[in-house]
Amino acid sequence: MASTAVEIPDPFQSLSAICREPFWNGTRSWASEEPEIGACMERTVLVWVPCLLLWAFGLPRLAQLRRRPSDPGPWTPPLGLKVFFTAIMLATAVIQLAWAAAAGEERVPPAEFIAGAVLLATYILCMVLILMGRRKSEQNSEILLLYWLFSLICNLPQIYAFFNGSNGRIQGVPYAVAVTFVVQFLCNVALFLVSCFKDAPAARKELDASVKPSPLLRASLSSRLFFWWATPLVWRGWRRPLTSDDLWDIEPRNSASTLAVQWDDAVNRGKRPNLPEYKTQRKARYERVTTPGNKVSILACIWRLARAAFFGSLGLYSVSEGLRFLTPRLLSLIIKFTEEDEEPVWHGYLYAVSLFLSCSASSLLKNIYSFRMSVLSTRVKSVLMTAVYRKALSLSGTARRNASLGEIVNLMSVDAQVVGRVFGPICSLLISPVIIVFSIIFLWQELGASVLAGVTVLALLMPLTSFLANRIKVLQQANMEFRDRRVKIMNEIVSGIKVLKLYAWEGAFSSMVDKIRKKEMNLLQKVAFCRALNSFLSGTSPYTVALATFTTYLLASPENILDVEKAFVSVSLFNIMKLPICRLPIIISDVIQAIVAFKRIEKFIHAEELDPTAVCQDHSEANAIVIRGGKFTWAGDEGQASWELNDINLEVGHGKLVAVVGCVGAGKSSLISALLGEMRKTKGKVVVNGSVAYVSQQAWLQNATLRDNIIWSQPFDEKRYRQVVTACALQQDLDMLPGGDMTEVGEKGINLSGGQKQRVSLARAVYSAADIFLFDDPLSSVDAHVGRFIFDNVIGSKGILKNKTRLLVTHAVTFLPRVDEVIVLKDGQMVEKGSYNELVAKQGDFANFVQRHQNEDAEEDTESELKLSSPGPYYHQVSSESHKSSVDNERWLSLLSAKNNNNEKEDKEDEKEKLRSMADAAGKTTTKQKLVQEEKSETGKVSRHVYLTYGKSMGLLYAVVPLVFIVLGQTSLVSSNVWLSKYSFSSAGESGDANTTTSNFVVTREVFLLGYGAFGVAQALFLFLGTLSLMQGCLRASRVLHQRLLQSVVRLPMSFFDTNPSGRIINRFSKEISILDINLPDIVCTSFDRFVQVVATIVMIIVALPAAGFFVAPIMVLYYLVQMFYIASSRQLKRIESVSRSPVYSHFSETLQGVSIIRAFKKQQEFYEESLRKIDFSLESVYTNYAVNRWAQGNLEIIGHLITFATALVGVVGRGHVGASLVGLALSYALSVTGVLEFLVRITADMEANIVSVERINDYLEREQEAAWTSEGVLAAWPQEGRVSFRNFQMRYRPDLDLILKGITCSFEPAEKVGIVGRTGAGKSSLTLALFRLIEGAGGEIDIDKVNIANVGLHDLRGRISILPQDPVLFSGTLRINLDPLGACSDADLWNALELAHLADYVREQPLGLSHVVDEGGANISVGQRQLVCLARALLRKSRILVLDEATAAVDLETDDLIQATIRSQFAHCTVLTIAHRLNTIMDSDRVLVLDQGKIAEFAPPAVLLADPDSVFYGMAKDAGLV
Repeated sequence: MASTAVEIPDPFQSLSAICREPFWNGTRSWASEEPEIGACMERTVLVWVPCLLLWAFGLPRLAQLRRRPSDPGPWTPPLGLKVFFTAIMLATAVIQLAWAAAAGEERVPPAEFIAGAVLLATYILCMVLILMGRRKSEQNSEILLLYWLFSLICNLPQIYAFFNGSNGRIQGVPYAVAVTFVVQFLCNVALFLVSCFKDAPAARKELDASVKPSPLLRASLSSRLFFWWATPLVWRGWRRPLTSDDLWDIEPRNSASTLAVQWDDAVNRGKRPNLPEYKTQRKARYERVTTPGNKVSILACIWRLARAAFFGSLGLYSVSEGLRFLTPRLLSLIIKFTEEDEEPVWHGYLYAVSLFLSCSASSLLKNIYSFRMSVLSTRVKSVLMTAVYRKALSLSGTARRNASLGEIVNLMSVDAQVVGRVFGPICSLLISPVIIVFSIIFLWQELGASVLAGVTVLALLMPLTSFLANRIKVLQQANMEFRDRRVKIMNEIVSGIKVLKLYAWEGAFSSMVDKIRKKEMNLLQKVAFCRALNSFLSGTSPYTVALATFTTYLLASPENILDVEKAFVSVSLFNIMKLPICRLPIIISDVIQAIVAFKRIEKFIHAEELDPTAVCQDHSEANAIVIRGGKFTWAGDEGQASWELNDINLEVGHGKLVAVVGCVGAGKSSLISALLGEMRKTKGKVVVNGSVAYVSQQAWLQNATLRDNIIWSQPFDEKRYRQVVTACALQQDLDMLPGGDMTEVGEKGINLSGGQKQRVSLARAVYSAADIFLFDDPLSSVDAHVGRFIFDNVIGSKGILKNKTRLLVTHAVTFLPRVDEVIVLKDGQMVEKGSYNELVAKQGDFANFVQRHQNEDAEEDTESELKLSSPGPYYHQVSSESHKSSVDNERWLSLLSAKNNNNEKEDKEDEKEKLRSMADAAGKTTTKQKLVQEEKSETGKVSRHVYLTYGKSMGLLYAVVPLVFIVLGQTSLVSSNVWLSKYSFSSAGESGDANTTTSNFVVTREVFLLGYGAFGVAQALFLFLGTLSLMQGCLRASRVLHQRLLQSVVRLPMSFFDTNPSGRIINRFSKEISILDINLPDIVCTSFDRFVQVVATIVMIIVALPAAGFFVAPIMVLYYLVQMFYIASSRQLKRIESVSRSPVYSHFSETLQGVSIIRAFKKQQEFYEESLRKIDFSLESVYTNYAVNRWAQGNLEIIGHLITFATALVGVVGRGHVGASLVGLALSYALSVTGVLEFLVRITADMEANIVSVERINDYLEREQEAAWTSEGVLAAWPQEGRVSFRNFQMRYRPDLDLILKGITCSFEPAEKVGIVGRTGAGKSSLTLALFRLIEGAGGEIDIDKVNIANVGLHDLRGRISILPQDPVLFSGTLRINLDPLGACSDADLWNALELAHLADYVREQPLGLSHVVDEGGANISVGQRQLVCLARALLRKSRILVLDEATAAVDLETDDLIQATIRSQFAHCTVLTIAHRLNTIMDSDRVLVLDQGKIAEFAPPAVLLADPDSVFYGMAKDAGLV
């Protein structure tokens, strides 16, 4: 050894010279019984390197801090400790340097002097960085933290040598100086620990912070690395259920508004798209960022936005995976150590510690990568959701027809998420081949060319897995189309549920959903089989590769011995290769799924938009509205005729009032749409000079307070507001509502009558103070006399809009003499234009039309003038207009559990005082009065009942059999490893390498390979059968739960739909069912597999090394505690996430329904910002859940590595007593236990988080439902006469509320025509609801032909009564389906009904006739035509009882006459009940029923009642000007 040292020159002569001893003696250091580095290295390299790194990074950082503006932070205890300990370090460095200088070169080598000088200069730099950081408000220096950590590690050898006495340098040092080395080390430890905590922010930063800033913003580097900043939330979540108030605000850089700005930059190819919010200071704008026709690449935009984060994450993932290759090498060293008694003991400990540190470092980096990737995925999802919403605000009519509401919601809820999370699979796709290649290289080193056999098997399996992945892609793409169709129909069912219940069509539309669901499930079954087969191939491929490699290796040469080291190092490498091989098909499938979703999003974002240049402002024009040579079209789909406006020439001067008239389908509403830019302009010029306010024919309101719906985000002007409310005839309504103008308006205005909704819509337009007002027949939904009042005080020449430009579409001839000009449309063309007198003088079609209705108008002209100061008559007139739409006012009062205690007339008082009293009433409104309640989430553990519900849906067979198969599969896997261990041990004994007695277990190579292969086949077969059967069971549960959910929802009472937004209900059918279809099968399969795997792993470790059990048991307890903390928080966060999603989709649905109004008022920016806020709120729980997940994974993996460390230590300590094969077997399982245990905890949390979907579905399954649809004993011909009798009938809306109908007793004779009238809240609509049993009675009974309807099935009842509702509702599909979804009528019957409904000519014009496609909501048919379709429905039913609810409000007077004639002729044999909104419509009734406060006030022929001046009906008729 000495001669060798002399022969080899010292490569570190200069360092050896300044130390006066050899710098490094590797042989001596490694071979020594105690670890020793040497004094020279301790005082040179280990001192210099950390200091040089600090200088290299600290000086640039110091320069950056100097350029910052001063913003001193407060003095805090951590900061004081940093300064204190750094000062002590300075003092110790000064002492060491002084001692070295005083002792001289003779006694002290130059290395000591240099070390002291370097440390002194470095500590001064540390002090400067600390103080400068405080002055410039740097809360913590990550550079200093890393320096203290690196310095601490480098000082460990010196401290060990100091206390061990192995360092001769210390012996000549004075005691006081020697102590400084220990003090330095202790101060180093203290500074490292203190630096792990961040200082308090400066005052300016504190002011800029949000209300609940994320602790990540203030977390130190160590806290960020280990996610300790999430610990307080996890602790809080364990102590009590978390709520949304506990969540942090989203980081500014991740907010939807910041990302929207970055998206715009990316679309515009900005150079810096990733600037955070505090640097951009820009507001997210709605305006389009590309020019029409310039289709930017969405993929390129996403890439520009995500590339920096993606490459950073890819780097972390690469290093993390690279560290895993240290594991086989260290395993090899530990196995060799247990086989050789001569190797120093400290080597074994070093190997064990190195194994623990390498695994921990890999896990740490992987954890950070996962968090960054999750954040990146959510950022992309947020961007895409924002882009979809913004696109929806500008979609053209044609594009909107091609994208239903359900499809667009799916783009936001599912597709955006699928595209967002693709970056993780892409990283894996890039790194997995590299991992496989390096695994093969290292296997080559162990087993030589035999590894090529395994590579060949792998190459043969790849095409098959690729084929399966491609097949899965095709099936998933087809499945998405079915899912969209299903959600679309469900959205229509929920939106039109009242119509479905009234017509008893729930079953027909449910069957449509069931048919689509059946096709969807067939595809999902195929996907499940392909995925199970793919999992089978990918899961067994590592084993197959190992078997092929071992077989080739052993049979290639008798000299090839598969000893313990080769066997388990190879198994370790195969395990490393296993994950990328297993995940590769899944990764490919995820990427393919993302491509499909991306194409859908890209298709939507590239869809046609409204042309922003179609309508322009041109101040050179003298008029407010100008159309010259205009040609506009509603482009129809294939098989549909496109509808056009031709040769339109229109000029409306400033301040003019112009009326537009025409028959149904003439193009009146289309003309308004053309002026708004909603209709495609193919020719001509459209000029609109000024801001626009638009009142649509069908009112659209938001789920907000009534006042908010009127002022619509404008500043509140009390005087203007009071004037508008009074002029729009809303004051009386506000006085009656429980919260005044602060009353909440339900979704789609569900709790307001049709007239109230229209008047609120009108008030919104008037309050906007626009220049131009476009009215699309707003007065058709209100009482004629209230309409006259509104015309006089709002629209007419004396109204508050008298100086504004007004374009009024109307069917009311009454108003035409009072307008400046009348435009007559027919078949999409302007046939006449001029003043009223001019058109009458022409004696054309218009004059004939007016003449026919002159008598009716003359009758209405006798109406007494309304006085604003006279609330008495006005009250009667508003009372006569009790539109019920969905829920009338008396129902609203009951739903809010509030009573109107002030029935007396108000005295005349100051209007301002009246407004204040309204505000006071609103202030007293309690949460009990809130109509649409906040969605509640469960708390605590998921109930066992939920798991039982899911299990029962699967079925006992599918729940038990898969578990048996999976246990058998894991048993086969364990047996194969034991078989390998015993064989390798016996092989090692034969070769003389074992240090223990040779085992009696001796088998030939052929027998070993046969057994190893048999175990592999058994494992593959059992796991495949287990996975397939479990997936089939999960899909069965999904099918059963969806079917039960569908059946439950359509059977829920109407009160449920009144108080739950449609978005909330649709969320159950889209997101929750999607989780049951896609997520839960994987989670359940993985949970079963991992649970059995964990049990097998722990048992094998303890069986192989019983002493390891003493360590494993407490570690498992620690595991359980972390799991308990984690799951409590994760479960609740998932619930909060589920609840917070609904407002996003509800707002989105609400926006799409009112998009034309939003665009008309130019409110896109405000709605866009509101959407951004809701997206941020919904993602708060998502980001928080990511942090909690990473906190759990980081802690669990470190704890798991302790099992590996403990197993390695037991093997090291037991050297000579424990066989190498057992150590190898135990370590191979211990290395896998970390991932398995961590994955089990995470998958358990995922199970609880995703089973919440079952919980939310089960919530709807357990709601109280309506009565049975059918009942026995109902005659097929019932009712034969149509006699309706009420006997002391009572009704209330909820058990805890007062009666709304109080002892109604009356009878309607067969074929009798009865008008039902009463003031608002009298109970008219409640009577209708009771007749259809939409609300059940509380007492008494209703008989139809002497049969108590309470004993009749709902469908038996509703299917034999007809109704013409005020709001016509159509469903997407064919016209045939809208007329007869049950398929009970022949084509001849359908055409006959269309003829009688005066709609046959229109249908014949369509190329497809009865198969004419109806868009969602009937958007491609005018409102009047929709009402005619409803008339045709009633004609087809041929019922003995007909209920009319102002069914002709939306049609012109000529069509009204035709409809009335049809009703009189075709329903002459029917009992007709007319809910009167206009008293003149029921003057020819046989009898009139007058209701007052839920009781019958009068019931007699109208002539008798009018003859009595004291009757209530006479007073109402007098107020209406009819007498």
